[in-house]
Formats: sequence, structure tokens, C-alpha cells
Amino acid sequence: MVGAITAQPVTYALVLLVDSAGHERGPQTQAADINGVLWLDRASSELRRLEYGYTGLEGWVPVQLIGGWIDFRRLPNGAPLIVAWQIRAPIPLQAGQRRKLYGFKEREGRVINVFTANGHPVTLPSEKPWSPAPR
Repeated sequence: MVGAITAQPVTYALVLLVDSAGHERGPQTQAADINGVLWLDRASSELRRLEYGYTGLEGWVPVQLIGGWIDFRRLPNGAPLIVAWQIRAPIPLQAGQRRKLYGFKEREGRVINVFTANGHPVTLPSEKPWSPAPR
């Protein structure tokens, strides 16, 4: 059985910037709000999926249509492994002094093979594809 932990929106405000010479340019504040759900396997507490979205954006951004997810599997040594991910961001169109939605940019990826640092293939435990329980 799969359970969900719903996270409160988190605001992070510290961004560390480093220039091309490797010098720290100092902390800068840039607020961004993210909310999401962390899905865990109820029996094993294994991390399964992180779903996320953004809040506090301009009115032209359809908040319910942007964000993404990251799927995880457990390696034989117990470490989590990202096996698939997707992110969707809005593309603005400048219309005079206003912006409006032009479209979306979406990227996704999936892990096909996993290898150790020595180049040996890692066999992940077989399991059926995972999907979150209906909310």
C-alpha cells in the first residue's frame, strides 16, 4: 500500500552564486514557492515519487499545469535512484506591457541502464510499474 506525505509550501530564499573564477559572489535573495507530495511505500518506507508544483507566480501562469515529478527506485545497496523525471514550465509571450501564455516547455528523462563506478551493470529488483494511489 502506498501513502502520501503532503508538504507545506516551502520558500527558499538563499541562492549562492559562484563566478567563472570560482569566487563566491555572495548570497542573494530570490523567493520561490514550491509545494508538493512525497510518496513513500507504506510497507517499506521506500521513496517512490516526488510531485511538485509552483505557487506565488504571476497571474498569466496556469499553476495547475506546471511543475513536475521525479520517480525513484531502490538500488540493491538501499540507496535511492532517480529512474524517471518530468518538468513543465510556461513560455511567456510579451504583449505590450503584459505577458500571456504562449506555450509550455516540457522535458523528461528515463534511466535505461545503471552501472557501478567500475562499469559493471546493476540489476534493479524487478517490480511492476508504480503509480500513486488515487487521492
